[in-house]
Amino acid sequence: ARETVDVRLLENGRPLEVRQVRLPGNSQQVRERFRVAPSRSAATVYTVEVGEGSGELTPGNNRGTVFVPAPGQPHAVLILEGAPGFEHSFLTRTLARDTGLDVDVVVRKGRNEQGGATYYVQGAASRTGALVDGFPRTRDELFRYQAVVLGNVEADQLSRTQLEMLLAFVEQRGGGLAIIGARSFGERGITATDLGRVLPVESRGAGAVNAAAAASSRQGTRIDLTTSGQQHPVMQLVPPSADATAVSPWSALPSLAAAAAVGRTRPGAEVLAMVSGPAGEPQPLVAVQRAGR
Repeated sequence: ARETVDVRLLENGRPLEVRQVRLPGNSQQVRERFRVAPSRSAATVYTVEVGEGSGELTPGNNRGTVFVPAPGQPHAVLILEGAPGFEHSFLTRTLARDTGLDVDVVVRKGRNEQGGATYYVQGAASRTGALVDGFPRTRDELFRYQAVVLGNVEADQLSRTQLEMLLAFVEQRGGGLAIIGARSFGERGITATDLGRVLPVESRGAGAVNAAAAASSRQGTRIDLTTSGQQHPVMQLVPPSADATAVSPWSALPSLAAAAAVGRTRPGAEVLAMVSGPAGEPQPLVAVQRAGR
């Protein structure tokens, strides 16, 4: 009770950090969070040791270890863009900087003289050969990826067979799917297809594109994180702060010029961020849910 003890963090037996932690007593739990960077090429063992208290009878449980296996090869991610967009280069650059990801990009450019669709393809040489037609040719080629991002994709860009492959990618393979961009959520968007059943929000349909811009053309659309969003790993822009009064970096960002209007949140979905809707009412901006495997 009311003692201060040393808490030591070791990586493969090498000391990384020592903190002095005050124990409040009365069996109250104290939680300490450490931020570490395990090796990508070899397994790592982290050890936490708590200094022995005065008169402590059971110091044998003052030590715990965590084994972190090597992550192995980077995760392959496929980005499909319905058209070149302002955010395209920023998105691909940000993902490419993550050493845990291996990113392939397909952007729909237009049509050739025969009326066929043309694409800009960039990525790993071992996979891009299967993307010349704008989408992986087989389930096995699609299932090589861990996640697929669809940006501003309308329903006519993918065939029924390709949509069925994407559904199987989520529901059977257990792959991750992210859908962004106003065109994706419009009347002719990809969310109006059978793919919509695995999404955390419903498609609003006609008039959905950039509807939020009409609400506040002068002040823009401010991003507000929900309680879940403040804790969710997807929304972490900086390492977590121990200071409870610290201002979220999200509040320092400028407002959005516009946001795609979406429908109701589905049961089981988790909303991470909100914006103002067409009439000023809050509506989801970022939402997640588990689907299939």
